[in-house]
Amino acid sequence: MAPSENSCLRRCDGRIGPAEDVLDWIAFWTHNPAKNNLRPQMVDMAFCAYSRWGGSESNPSIERLRELLQSLDINDPEHPDVALKHETEWCLSAFRSGLLVWENVEADADNPRHMTDVPREKVLCLWVKLAQGDIAAVEAEPWLTGCG
Repeated sequence: MAPSENSCLRRCDGRIGPAEDVLDWIAFWTHNPAKNNLRPQMVDMAFCAYSRWGGSESNPSIERLRELLQSLDINDPEHPDVALKHETEWCLSAFRSGLLVWENVEADADNPRHMTDVPREKVLCLWVKLAQGDIAAVEAEPWLTGCG
């Protein structure tokens, strides 16, 4: 029996599958120390993660990305988001409310787009795609215009 549309997500490898597959993939990367760093998969690509309180880290592990997302549990209206930015200047900013903003921070045009009520597992999956330079996969999501 095929999974319902509501229980499916686009997996980090680009295929559509049950939501559990995405979570299993994330768990594999999170709990397998030999695979817990994205850097070996990168080919001359760099990315940077930004914490809520101004810190930044180059090429952090998936476990560290998960920690940054967990920091959204703290209610701090002055520091509302965490972000991952690829060297191409494409950036995904995640907020406590589930808002996810997608934009090229160096583009001349005002280009932000957003999605609402995005689960953190989905944010992590999109961050991984962005970290790997898979801009097209992130672009393919159902973005709405503006910052939300």
